Amino acid sequence: MATGKPIPEDLDTADALVAIRTALAAHLESPEGDPEVLDLEDLRTIESVFQPRDLAYREGEDEAHLQVLTKAAGTPEKPTYLEAVTVWWGGHNWYILDGHHRRIAYERAKIVKNIPVRAFTGSLDEAMAEAVSLNSKDKMPMRLPEKMNKAWQLVVCTELKKSQIVTACSVADGSVAAMRRVKRELGTLGRTIAQMLEMTWEEARLESQGKTKPKVDHDTALEKATPRA
Repeated sequence: MATGKPIPEDLDTADALVAIRTALAAHLESPEGDPEVLDLEDLRTIESVFQPRDLAYREGEDEAHLQVLTKAAGTPEKPTYLEAVTVWWGGHNWYILDGHHRRIAYERAKIVKNIPVRAFTGSLDEAMAEAVSLNSKDKMPMRLPEKMNKAWQLVVCTELKKSQIVTACSVADGSVAAMRRVKRELGTLGRTIAQMLEMTWEEARLESQGKTKPKVDHDTALEKATPRA
């Protein structure tokens, strides 16, 4: 059971990391130790930190995946529990590292008790890397830009070794080395960690070169592409 006020799920990455670190500083131990099951209300999410996929750009694929999982979960009277959700104790609450779609599927199926979980023990940095590692091998795999963006996030805000980021994100050693260089270059330009976390890897790379990613006005583009009557 959660022991503190949950961190808002819609916080941006920088603010969410501050909130988690504040909770961890309180040194509150999990009341369950390492649980094997949790109720649905105790499975918290902070997608800006622990959800590596950019779901805004894969809504159709995402919904199809959820429908399959919801059907497989069964009913409250006869649940068919899915693969255990991987969780991590963040000081006040259990946070999902892998299993965001399973949580939504249980919610849709109205299955709210005794959800199977696997507890991951490690630091915040290690938990972030574990979330990427598990999702990069998931049945709904991460795309390369998503992997690169999460690698960039880990470079910016963790003390993980290069080899750990390479393994977790399934990206090239040279890519992580380049990200470290860009982080240093942006630092010399006065960019803060919080500002870097708001950038995608492509945006960060271009800014370090004195360039900017062109903004696309989707409404204008659609208007131009629509044949006139």
